[in-house]
Amino acid sequence: MRQRLRQKLSVLWDVAQREAVNLGLSTALVAPQPPLELRESVPTWDEIAALVEAGPDEDVDYEWFESPRWAPLTAQRLVGYARARTIGARAAYRALAPFRTIGALVPELTAEAEAALPDEVPGAHDAVAVDPVYRASEPGTPLSPLDLVSIAGRLGESVRHTWQQRVTPYLALERTPPPPITDVPDVVPGWQDLAILSEGHDGKLPALTGHVGQDRVERCARAVEETPEWVRGRLEIYAGMFALRLEGTVDRGDRP
Repeated sequence: MRQRLRQKLSVLWDVAQREAVNLGLSTALVAPQPPLELRESVPTWDEIAALVEAGPDEDVDYEWFESPRWAPLTAQRLVGYARARTIGARAAYRALAPFRTIGALVPELTAEAEAALPDEVPGAHDAVAVDPVYRASEPGTPLSPLDLVSIAGRLGESVRHTWQQRVTPYLALERTPPPPITDVPDVVPGWQDLAILSEGHDGKLPALTGHVGQDRVERCARAVEETPEWVRGRLEIYAGMFALRLEGTVDRGDRP
């Protein structure tokens, strides 16, 4: 309502208090007065998109009013807000954090996690990197190594760059923190990498891990129309990241 009327939060609160009295209702039914840092705030659609789940996308206006609710601030929502406001991700987080006092689901980040958020305005590649649609994992599940390969391949950049520059700064906003991902290679993946690193040769979970025998290498080679030697070379690149133990290769998948 505040956004639609383009009024300050404090003005809407005063109106709600007066109307409650006029209707003989208890003022306890009105939301608490907004804190000082929000009283002059006039929310826009940018804040709504970042903080509110508005329910079904319907053309009829009353549908919007039936079921709005707070939505957890995810990396995707934060990046979208920062891009809409043309500000850095850290500045965007600081702009949204005060809404926590009125119920918004903005997580309290540690000083270190907040400092890790980039100063720069996120670009289109950053938006792709934090969009769950480009992951192999289901939304809400922990980020996996196969997700990184999938995202980096789509962006046409090295897995290490995607991990360090586009994903790691936002890990504190993950619903479920991922297990440690180490030995991330500085290599640009192709579709063949995604295929040979997945059990079904389809780029989907489950990912390949553990012992990899010669028969598996040969099946991968047939699936991507490459030689077994080429497949082995590519798997060796990702061995540490996926905990692979290639037959005839000592300890490549056992590194911490």
